[in-house]
Amino acid sequence: VIYIRPLPYFDTPPSCFLRPISLPGSQCSPTISRSGLEATMVSFDRILYELQDEIPELRLVDGIAALCDATSCSQKLPSGELMYADHIHLSAAGGRYFARSSGLADLIERELGATPPAVPIAASPSQ
Repeated sequence: VIYIRPLPYFDTPPSCFLRPISLPGSQCSPTISRSGLEATMVSFDRILYELQDEIPELRLVDGIAALCDATSCSQKLPSGELMYADHIHLSAAGGRYFARSSGLADLIERELGATPPAVPIAASPSQ
């Protein structure tokens, strides 16, 4: 079982900070504090790690570690492309980046390449 921990989320979509003119009263920010985001996840993470101890097959994929640097999370990739299509959904480029940087792509490839356990085939009834 693969579980993806929640990804960083933003109060505003990328279109907010991409506008050439700031709207009065708008609070657009392409980044959020990583420590602030992690602080909101402490209780949730504790439950996830307890589950992982109980279910050894559970694989946790950490979205925050994959998409954030040491201090902040950005709506832009290092290449400058948009990581998010809106305030919570990854863009196609963001999804590819996440799959590679989180190890999710490798984990899926490993699981798909694994030989499934043999299932005995029931003998057909004789006539």
